[in-house]
Amino acid sequence: MPLRPIQPIQTETENLGGFKIITCGERERQKIFNSSCDIFDAHENHWNNWNIEIWKIKKLIKDLDAAQGNGTSIISLIIPPGDQISRVTKMLQDEYETATKSQSPANLLGAITSTQQRLELYGEVPPNGLVLNAGTVLTEDGIEKNVNIDFEPFKPINASLYLRDSKFHTKALFELLSSDHKFGFIIMDGNGTTLFGTLSGNSPKVLHKFSVDDPSRKRDREGQSALPFAGLGLEKCNNYFRKTAELATQFFIDPSTGQPEVTGLFLVGAAGFKVGLSDIRMFDPRLGPKILDIYHTRSGEEYAFDVAIRLSLETINIVNTIPERKLLGKYSEEIRQDPRRCVFEVDKTLEALEMGAIEILIVLDFLAIDRYTLKNTSTSEVLVKYLNQYEERDKDNLCDSATSGGLVVQEKMSLVDWLANEHERFGRVLRFVIDTIGPGFLFGKQFGGIAGILRYQLEDGKEKKVTIDFEPFGPMNALLYPVHSMFNTEAMKELLQSDHMIGFIVMEVDGALFGTRCGSSREVLYKFTEEEIKYRRKGHKRGEPLSPHQYAWLQLRKRDRAIGRTIDLAPQFFIDPATGQPNVSGLILAGAAGFKIFLSLFFGDLDSRLRSKILNVVDVPDGGERGFNQAIGISAC
Repeated sequence: MPLRPIQPIQTETENLGGFKIITCGERERQKIFNSSCDIFDAHENHWNNWNIEIWKIKKLIKDLDAAQGNGTSIISLIIPPGDQISRVTKMLQDEYETATKSQSPANLLGAITSTQQRLELYGEVPPNGLVLNAGTVLTEDGIEKNVNIDFEPFKPINASLYLRDSKFHTKALFELLSSDHKFGFIIMDGNGTTLFGTLSGNSPKVLHKFSVDDPSRKRDREGQSALPFAGLGLEKCNNYFRKTAELATQFFIDPSTGQPEVTGLFLVGAAGFKVGLSDIRMFDPRLGPKILDIYHTRSGEEYAFDVAIRLSLETINIVNTIPERKLLGKYSEEIRQDPRRCVFEVDKTLEALEMGAIEILIVLDFLAIDRYTLKNTSTSEVLVKYLNQYEERDKDNLCDSATSGGLVVQEKMSLVDWLANEHERFGRVLRFVIDTIGPGFLFGKQFGGIAGILRYQLEDGKEKKVTIDFEPFGPMNALLYPVHSMFNTEAMKELLQSDHMIGFIVMEVDGALFGTRCGSSREVLYKFTEEEIKYRRKGHKRGEPLSPHQYAWLQLRKRDRAIGRTIDLAPQFFIDPATGQPNVSGLILAGAAGFKIFLSLFFGDLDSRLRSKILNVVDVPDGGERGFNQAIGISAC
């Protein structure tokens, strides 16, 4: 029995440079999620180890970029796998002699000497290469400080670098952050040309390209009737598809393991080739489940490859962040089934961690909370407090209310840094989640950016009551951001009931309204409505009624234009041009229930300064001033 072909549900279409984008419907997105989860289930422990290493590289890059040297006294050195320590040592010796003759600053000579001393600790280049950074940097107080960093990357680094400058060069280190997942592309145009390519990280590669004559464009010179000629064209096309399928197996199946060596596959072709190209029976059964999306184009070869990569980035991002999405989905499921086996908020989570009760600790990768070690000046008692940037400004947090004694700061350290250094003594339970994906953003807003799944229920005599009226991190909502009442916290309510200025963006299908509320006063800043779009497609006569599909296409185009314009205008109304900072204390997005999917686009595309100000996303039945008033009423409840 032949396998059932995968046919994506056409929920959205639009033209882009000759491309018609076929986006997967809900069932197909669920297939993408499930197939990707199967990939990561087999490598969960591997990802858990890399999760910490990737965070360490991010932190190192951030620290190195912030460092500033005094003159050209900073050395950045990267030795790739397979290189020789002796070659680098000789190069540094020559560099030292040249610097001595030219009477270079002592800081530079010291940096070269420090690098040489670090190299002496290695008999040979480690399997993954070697990264060294040395030099004298200036602290915030203007004091010189010597920096010496050397480490073996957690995966091979394919770069060779030696630079001395007034700053560290970290561009090559970003290679370590790129995904190792490889995605395959098959591009078939309407002229008989097929291109096979891959995308790994940020590196596209053309594997092979071949062309055949298209018999449908010309007839034999001796003359053939239409019917035999049509049969000949069909036979040639089938052979063309068969050859493409055979080469796909050759390029995308690892002969040593017999398994696909690509995480996903994208098919790109002209409209006439869609049926044959997407028919799974034409493909190796091992490649069929890897098909993630299909794009239609009249173009081909390298141009089509380049545009297809850009169109596939959203789907690739979903696949690359499956581990984080699965982790948050697991937490969502646990808290739904038994809230007593979950804990969140800083104090409660870290208390459970110290007790050894946490099985998995989930933390945003750059959580803005510091760990203070404080000493009471009256009793000499040592306390530990966790404060965010707002709590640090409150002087009451540096006083002991019980003894009225002052607290002296003995140590201040980022909580994330402390957890990264100390997590092993708690059983390697730490997992980092990036906040640039939708579920990560919601996790930070609703649970404070830190939470844990417990090994057992904590007996505190009270049953925790946790009310969640939606599944924030379930499989489908991990792909599309949920909307309804996601940020209803006490802090948000206090802010809304105060005299702080709150910004509102009310979306409708063809426009948006920007407004503010401060206390009991409200003001409409701007409102726009997109102009009507005329339907101009081949085969459609002017004045002819539109079909439901054509009308839906127009509505999607108007919606996309309205969203793009809203995103562009938001900084104009809610960012102070003088300071470059938001002029509102919070931001609320509103739209009708049908806007849930595309309102989620704001989270990724909105100015990052405003994205951090989002308090809530609410459903309102109307748009314009009426929707504005409804949003104010709902958010104030």
